This record gives sequence, structure tokens and C-alpha cells, in this order.
Amino acid sequence: MSTDTSLPTLEVGSQPPVLPLRTKLLFWLILGTLSVELAEVVSSSDPFPFFHLWGLIVTFPVYALHVLVLAYFVFGRKKATLPSLFLAGAILGMYEAYLTKVLWNPTWGESFTLQAGGVYVIQTAVLVLFWHPLLAFVLPVFFAENLFTSSSETFDALPRFAQKALRKRPVFFLAVVAFAVFGGIYQSGALRTLRLSLLSGASATAALFLLGGLWRWVRRGRSLSLRDVLPSKRQAAVLGAFLLVMYIVMGALLRRDALPRTLTPHLTVGGMYAILIVLLYFNLKHSSPWTGTGPSAIRDISVQTGLVLGGVFTLTSALFGLVGGNVKMVVVFGSWVVGCALGAALLIEGVVNAFRPGRRHG
Repeated sequence: MSTDTSLPTLEVGSQPPVLPLRTKLLFWLILGTLSVELAEVVSSSDPFPFFHLWGLIVTFPVYALHVLVLAYFVFGRKKATLPSLFLAGAILGMYEAYLTKVLWNPTWGESFTLQAGGVYVIQTAVLVLFWHPLLAFVLPVFFAENLFTSSSETFDALPRFAQKALRKRPVFFLAVVAFAVFGGIYQSGALRTLRLSLLSGASATAALFLLGGLWRWVRRGRSLSLRDVLPSKRQAAVLGAFLLVMYIVMGALLRRDALPRTLTPHLTVGGMYAILIVLLYFNLKHSSPWTGTGPSAIRDISVQTGLVLGGVFTLTSALFGLVGGNVKMVVVFGSWVVGCALGAALLIEGVVNAFRPGRRHG
């Protein structure tokens, strides 16, 4: 890859530059990689997504296309907020219906059999309220922006107390370590050998560092915001078309026997889609206009952050895979409760914002 000397140098918040597609593609790879690693590697659903054909042609495109298309809408002309980011992530999580059919016919959590409207309640809550909104969308976008670009819009979307705390370097590193420990313990619940844990964490870290190194070389210190490197309207349309094709193909071919043959489950999922899309639309409509953002508060420590995340995650997974005992289950189920509660709170905030048009939020 040659250094792109045509990249303009602009202040964050100015008119977005027209970047070559190859430059954007590299950032899109980083964003998709973060989404796959946080959603699939941490959960151990796919410990090695970049080292087999299914991961490269299915898993990665599913996450990357969803994140890029949804981010295009969230980061439009209005200011992104935490509820709008969450709602976009919840829409991403709904792929577990027509693509994988997990909401209708789970492949995990066999002991949780509670159903309503043809969907499994616990599995749906974990995937749509917690795992995918936060691990597959909000956190990947947050890390991609604050560690690889010059803007801080997602940082500014955090509650004020969180912003104030995370601006302090020791607090930020403590938060990174805590998250890495959580991820390692969570993964260790399924990866039961030291070799698998070490290889999974090391390979995921190496993949991200390789892309990050290429990005740093191509960027060469230029000031590029997240909005600069997200898809344009035409690019988002093309990516959306690819995503639609994936829905049609995977919907028809993947786990065909798990597709409901009665109307009620489809109506339930359709209703969930409609609610989330309407809420996202009105949250964006009632949000404050975007007027630019200041420089990222944590971009100067991206290398250290990556090393801490990768190293602590890998070692924690290996350690608890050997001696974790019941701690692993406590962390997994505890995260479901806390994560779903946080997701429910953000959903409620999204409902309030959607139906309170007289007061702009964000």
C-alpha cells in the first residue's frame, strides 16, 4: 500500500474532505475488525474469525456492513447521542432473527426456554439489549473513533461524569484493564485449553495492530474525524445493497429448518424492527445539529491501550480457563443482568427522547 499524499489536512469539525476509497476501506477494516473481535472473539463464538473461510466471507462482512451502514445514519447531520448509538446497535442485533434464526431457535442457553410471541425471551434480551448494541456497535465505534481518528464525538456522547473520569489517564487505563479482564473471563467460559486462549487473544491482537500500523502509516498524522472516514451517501447505498444480498442469501440458506412456519414469530420480529427503527429516526430527528467536535481526549495513548487490552485479555482468558471455576459463570450471568439493565435504561431514554420533540438532546 502506497502512502496517500493526496489526503487533505483539515481541522476537526470543518467540511469533510473527499477521501480516496482505499483510505476509507482501511478504516472500515479496522472498524469491522473491532466489531468482530468484541462480539465474536470475546464471546468465543468464533475465537479465530480471521483464519478460516466462514469468518472472512460471512462473519466479518455481516458485522462490518451493519456497523458501517448504521453509522452512516447515526453520524448524519445531527449530533450522535448515546441512545441513538444504542438503538442502532440494537437494530444490528436483530440480525440474529433472519440471518442466524437464533431469536427463534437458539444455539445456546438451552436451559432458558421462556418464549413470548415466538421468540426466546432471555436470548433475545441478551443479544438485542446488551451484547450486540454495546459489544458489536457502541464500543467498536467508540474505540475506532477515539483511538484511530482525531475526533471525539462518541466520547462527548458519554454521561458527563464518565467523560470527566476517563479524561484522567490512570482512570482510563483502569477502565481498559477492567474491560479486558471481563472479556478474558467471559471468553474463558468456553475456551478450555491454555493453547486456544493464548492463540485466540494473540491472533486477534495481532490482526488489529497490523491494521492500526497500516492506518498510522497512511494517515501520517493528518487530522481526520470519524465522519471523514465513514461511508458517503453513495457508498452507504452500495454497502446497504451488499447487506441486503446477505440477508436474502443467508435467510434462505442458513439454518432453514429454524425459520418459523407460522406468522406470529415473524410479526413479533417485524414489530421489534419497526419500534427500533422509529425510535432511532425520532432520536436523530430531535437531536441537536452537529457543529463539530474537539480533538479526542485519549488518542495519544492508542498503542498503550491496544497492548493493555490485548495482553490482559489474553492472559486473563488463559488463567481463568485453567482455574476460573464458578467465577466464570458469575461473570457471564452477572454481565447479562447488568448489560440488559443498562440496555433497558438506554431504550427508555430513547423512548423519552423520541417523544419529547420540544427539547433537543445531545
